Amino acid sequence: MNKADLVEFVYDDVGKKQGLSKAATQRQIESVFACMQLAIAEQGSLRISGFGTFQARERKERIGRDPRTGGPITIPRARTVSFRASPDLREHL
Repeated sequence: MNKADLVEFVYDDVGKKQGLSKAATQRQIESVFACMQLAIAEQGSLRISGFGTFQARERKERIGRDPRTGGPITIPRARTVSFRASPDLREHL
């Protein structure tokens, strides 16, 4: 499922019942994602009860292999986000 599919799904399930247009539903979803990004960036984690936890993590610099030449390359350190599903979500899977 991509973002357009998610908008369609939410619109069909909730948006129509509340009288929202598809564009308004998309704006709401994008607003939620923007708030999630901000919370993770500023606070380092976001916990959604019954869904899971998003956590900002720091990857260390490491040595990797260039797939074209096979030679070593340095992969720079980077910040990334990990997700850990809640027991409720894992049960539904």
